[in-house]
Amino acid sequence: MLDLNLPLGKKASLFPGKEINYNISGLFICTELIFELVTIIEDKFEYKLPIKYIFGSPSVKWNGGRCILKDMNKLEDLEFIEKEIENTIKREIIPVFTFSNIFLTEKDLFDERCNTILKLINELGAEVIVASSILEQYIRELYPKIKIHASVILSTFEKDRNLEFYERLSSNFHNYVVHPDDNFNYKLLQELPKVNAEILVNEKCKYLCQIRKEHYKSISIEQIELVEGNYSDKRFLNSCNMIPEIKQSVIKERNISLTREEVKKIISLGYSSLKIQGRTDNLYTYFFDLLRFTLEKEVAFPTVYSLFCGYIENFLKRKKV
Repeated sequence: MLDLNLPLGKKASLFPGKEINYNISGLFICTELIFELVTIIEDKFEYKLPIKYIFGSPSVKWNGGRCILKDMNKLEDLEFIEKEIENTIKREIIPVFTFSNIFLTEKDLFDERCNTILKLINELGAEVIVASSILEQYIRELYPKIKIHASVILSTFEKDRNLEFYERLSSNFHNYVVHPDDNFNYKLLQELPKVNAEILVNEKCKYLCQIRKEHYKSISIEQIELVEGNYSDKRFLNSCNMIPEIKQSVIKERNISLTREEVKKIISLGYSSLKIQGRTDNLYTYFFDLLRFTLEKEVAFPTVYSLFCGYIENFLKRKKV
């Protein structure tokens, strides 16, 4: 007899026999949509997506992640920021602020708005991602209870990404990110500390990209300019042949976003934390990735994704109003 019942509970997971958790982007961008997706999957499959963290940042000087060019007034509202933290924690998900700007000075440490947000983070139980050593030390001294994550930027600017380097990251930070190029170095992956390592699964860049450092520099510079009111688009991506992804249609090499089988191989080595970024993605691409790395494929496609595209469309329409 034909069985048309959907898999329920852990059977709906991409990793039904593993305890996997996820750190995903979307804070201050699309948490409303993320919560809707979580609810749909719980209602339809009796399965709660194991999202442990959602990362992002309002447009402040310490931000080193996605530059937010719209809804600036809303994102500068401290009441909105506080509610974003509280609503995320109510969902039993930890908000993590991407305070990963690499060009911060001693003077920038005393930015009033950033310090007000930092106080909220400390009071409400959020966490931070950093790439600046001076900001790291500042937070440790001012609020020693705040958990600090190492940005992937730290591994990008490291000349020798060996075992000793990753062991230092593991011991100094609450979590650290394995550089996406190292996702293919299985010998190194076997040796790394795994208890607090995160595997970035959907990096759209190419292997051994020569301008990755410049890309991170561009993001940090533009964020500072944006806050200071002298923003100018440096058009850095004009020199990139991988981002946005439409450029890859004529390239004879794949990007390093992992396949399901590659992720499963890494999981088999003992890793349990996966990171899903979305800085340069549109929402349809982002949620496609979120579903393909969390749900069993017959559940994710077409059952959930085709259904959820309607939610994305309505969300984008509301944002245009």
